[in-house]
Amino acid sequence: MNAAARLAHTSVVSRYLRMPNLLNKTPLFLLMIIISVIFSALSTIYITYNSRILHAAYQHEIAEYNHLKILSSQLLLERSTLMSPEKIRKASTEEGFITPSYQSITIIHE
Repeated sequence: MNAAARLAHTSVVSRYLRMPNLLNKTPLFLLMIIISVIFSALSTIYITYNSRILHAAYQHEIAEYNHLKILSSQLLLERSTLMSPEKIRKASTEEGFITPSYQSITIIHE
């Protein structure tokens, strides 16, 4: 073994970076790894759950929007049929209203 390999083999850094020695000497390191894996798993589950809940709410809002859009178009159609000139003329004659003559109309300016 040459001098460089011996130096790297016996250096402080290489002794502590070897995985079996690191795991055997520091149970705190194992505990930190286990906690981080559990935290990562729980975070993934939580984010997936929230994503599904938000997507379901989004789909519900889209359905509600489409329903309201259809209702709005139906009401607009109903309003346009009720406001037709023929309907207004028919309702006014049934109530006994007459169309005023041009001479009886007075325009007031402020």
